[in-house]
Amino acid sequence: MLAERISRRQRSGSICSRVAFWNRTIFRKKSVVRATLLIRRKLMDGRLPYERAATIHGRPGRGGRCAGCERPLRWTQLVMEIPTGGEQTVYLHADCFAIWDRLRRMAAYGDSRILGPSI
Repeated sequence: MLAERISRRQRSGSICSRVAFWNRTIFRKKSVVRATLLIRRKLMDGRLPYERAATIHGRPGRGGRCAGCERPLRWTQLVMEIPTGGEQTVYLHADCFAIWDRLRRMAAYGDSRILGPSI
């Protein structure tokens, strides 16, 4: 009897954890797609630079909004500082930075996928 209860708990726990894992995975994929579309649009509009400085600094967030996905920059997240020449600096989450870097390189090499479907 006790063994049945334990095995039932283990099975239900593992099923719940699998469902939670897939829900987190799906949410993560949706947020990456959303960020990619926003960053692509901002690159094409000129709101994000195509040029990248030789040195980029990463540090914990200090508030404000990400220039790529427009979500808050929290102190628990790695934030990349991209100097754009002059006094202006662009702040991106580390994930948004990776997306921005990939998209701007694709555009620099003339890859037509940067101009993919518009929102």
